[in-house]
Amino acid sequence: MKKIVRFSGSVLCLFLLAACTSPTSLPTEEITPIPLPTAAEITHTPLPLPTATATIAPMGEIQEIPSGYVYLGDPKTMALGFNMDAGGGIGSLLYNGIEMIDDADFGRYVNFSPYDGGDQYICQPNDCFTTWGWNPLQTGSVDSFPAKVLEYRRTNDSVYIKTQAVNWGHGSQYSDVIFETWAWERTGYFELLIRLNHTGDDTHQLSSAEFPAAYFGKALPIQYGYTGSEPFSAAPIQTYDSYTYDLGTATNPPLIPSENWLAFGNQEGVGLSLVVPNQKYLTPQWEDIFLRGASPAPIGYIAPMAYFETQPDAVIDLHFYLVPGDIEKNRAIIYELLPHTFWTFDLNSSEGWSTGNDSLKVSDGVLTAEISEDEPLTSAASLDLYGSQATTIQVQVKEASANLPICLQFLTQTDWVWDDAKMACSPMNAEPSQPVQFDFSQNPAWQGNLITRLRLKTTSASTLAIDWIKVIHQYYGWEFDNPQTTDGWAALHDVSPLQIQDSALTASSTSEDPYLTSPFLGIAAATYSTLQLRMKVEHGNFGEIFFATEAEPNYIEENSRSFPIIADGEYHDYEINLADLPTWKGQITALRFDPTDAVGEFAVDYLRILPRRMSFDPFLQTNWDFTQSSALGWQEGTQTLPVNQDGLTAQLSASAPLTSPGGFYFYGSSADSVEMRATSSASSGDLCLQFTTQQSPDWDDEKKSCLPLTAGSDAPYDFSLAQVPLWEEEVITALRFSVSEPTTLTVSLIKVIPSRYAWEFNSAPNNDGWSAWNQITPLTVKDNAIQFAASGDDPYLGVGNLAIPGADFSQMVIRMKAPADGEGQIFFTTQASPDWSEQQSVHFAVTGDGEYHEYTIDLSAVPAWNDTVTQIRLDPLDNSGEFAIDFIRIERKGQ
Repeated sequence: MKKIVRFSGSVLCLFLLAACTSPTSLPTEEITPIPLPTAAEITHTPLPLPTATATIAPMGEIQEIPSGYVYLGDPKTMALGFNMDAGGGIGSLLYNGIEMIDDADFGRYVNFSPYDGGDQYICQPNDCFTTWGWNPLQTGSVDSFPAKVLEYRRTNDSVYIKTQAVNWGHGSQYSDVIFETWAWERTGYFELLIRLNHTGDDTHQLSSAEFPAAYFGKALPIQYGYTGSEPFSAAPIQTYDSYTYDLGTATNPPLIPSENWLAFGNQEGVGLSLVVPNQKYLTPQWEDIFLRGASPAPIGYIAPMAYFETQPDAVIDLHFYLVPGDIEKNRAIIYELLPHTFWTFDLNSSEGWSTGNDSLKVSDGVLTAEISEDEPLTSAASLDLYGSQATTIQVQVKEASANLPICLQFLTQTDWVWDDAKMACSPMNAEPSQPVQFDFSQNPAWQGNLITRLRLKTTSASTLAIDWIKVIHQYYGWEFDNPQTTDGWAALHDVSPLQIQDSALTASSTSEDPYLTSPFLGIAAATYSTLQLRMKVEHGNFGEIFFATEAEPNYIEENSRSFPIIADGEYHDYEINLADLPTWKGQITALRFDPTDAVGEFAVDYLRILPRRMSFDPFLQTNWDFTQSSALGWQEGTQTLPVNQDGLTAQLSASAPLTSPGGFYFYGSSADSVEMRATSSASSGDLCLQFTTQQSPDWDDEKKSCLPLTAGSDAPYDFSLAQVPLWEEEVITALRFSVSEPTTLTVSLIKVIPSRYAWEFNSAPNNDGWSAWNQITPLTVKDNAIQFAASGDDPYLGVGNLAIPGADFSQMVIRMKAPADGEGQIFFTTQASPDWSEQQSVHFAVTGDGEYHEYTIDLSAVPAWNDTVTQIRLDPLDNSGEFAIDFIRIERKGQ
């Protein structure tokens, strides 16, 4: 078994608990297990997107309804038990003689347990359930009145049960709910679907639900799970110190399992894992606790939480898995069941990938398979990944049997046919441990679509050994383009049911305190901290963003930021910086969004979380002069660096580098070199510069340039990077310096030397600092171009925060497509002339045939340009229509 990490934390339990006991029936029959086909396809990604549940017909022939327990599976080895004297409730799971579910009363079992936000639920230590609102259960009431089985069907490997539910706290009262349960025995686990059918004509208001409430056998006293920051990476399983709970005194916060499972087990690590894939209404928070009552030992309790309003004739589905056995080994089954976007194969599981032949094997964390044109390696479905958020996929090929191109194809939600239009290819050779990268940034079928499945193929048969496959995210977010799902968002408080209309998440707030929650997020706060959203609201003054972290899973006021909103019923763009909040740190696990502070309708077009302060740097931030007694955000580890008039001083080595602050990016193609001036305590060894990029955020030797250290005061080092491929091709996001031997370095200057000033619009969704200023729709970066529509005959966009030496850079090149012939115009301001004027402008002719054209504009003839340019305004045309700009560059004349 792998190393177990101990986690000390508090947990919470809901009030669906009781202290009465009843005998558990013993199994009375044996069923021979027969395996079914693979499990139904479900959804789980870093940005989870649940899909609609298809209607399922009852299975098998109608059976006479027996008494006591009926079992699915073999009770001697693995069997799931349904108590027909308790509505067919799931009250037993026998695994090699161990009982894994507690059925001491009807409030235990594994129950789908909804509530009504308009009712009262009062539970005190000595008086619980006397006042208890709508709470239908499949099993029975607190007074031991059983629910009624209406229909029972089965096959050798499946069970179907229909039940008239009973309200838990209402004695002998049947509820207005019929539950249907489908259960399948799979290889090593059980798959379940419980459907709530509301037969009433009333509405039960928005409230939480246990989704499901699961009570574990007394032989399983230890809680296991994974709530860390590296889901689906085979990181060590954790155990948790669950508080013992007395009825009516729950005070503990929830857990947020980043792999969508928790378990209870014994000292040997054998137990039962509850796995709940992302689906409609599910929230990231799971409740868990030890229940102490009349049982001779504490009983484990786990309840994933959902929120929904139960409307007349509502049908609400709950889909989950029960996986008994060795918890560590069964994690491999979970990785097969839950699609994700980083496949390490470290659990020796194929993690849902499959071929059409028998060649696939996984050993020592490496997947080996023979693939070809006709027998590709195919992922599980459905990924439901927004292509615009992640345009690159990397495959680490450990070994290949032939020098062949390897191709990656994909399917989308709207196009289910494998074809070459949805494909990218990359060269591959027989060299060991080679990274292969697939770039879909220019593929229109990838951009703007939901990607549902991937597959790898080669032109002729080749045996591949793959170490890992990874989808590289540029940013995370929710676009709300899928009409069948709310992208995992759920209403929590005073919000009408969420809907998708016109590619927007829509609802109404019913009070001054509405809020909704995201699905599990799992991003690093140090990397992602800029929240962008586009929203329209009817009424209100402020919105607010709350966030949960691995350390603090509750939404608290310290973990929030409010922002003013424009309540005119029109869409507006908002950008919220979270990096300066002291609590924005560690792993961000979920968001709570309060769209307004008033009653009324609202709609959210998108909500995105971008890399930390992803502000485009026009070579202002990347000029660090340390002689002004400030380290300017540079760090060596976590140490505070001493700074004086000579610069900052750092004790450097190969493992202790000097690292730049984050929050900027620039295009490497616009800067040929980086200059440093430093005094070294050593005259031998190397000084090395490394960089990270948006597509390749790791520090490695592919992104490295070294120079020999020299003695002397304030010695210059000029790192020429024009010949480093990743520098020239990508977006630079951070720099760091290291030395081959321990050295004291006093640095007076670090400066990125521009070769031109350019806006390439290759860092979607960032606009490279440009904004819509007049008669222009919000700017959108798509297909490596900035796109917009002009609504009048005087449209213009602009950019500020510049310091361009106009005397040196006086030629502007624009590549643009326009809807009609006409005239464009460039305006600018300078340090000496900060006002806009016709004298500080240049006109140019525009060709409007809907195709890209390059326009070269000489600005040297305008006398004011020879100063330091601070702002630029572009009037693309004196007409309305659709525009796209591939790039805007300011170069040396004749460059």
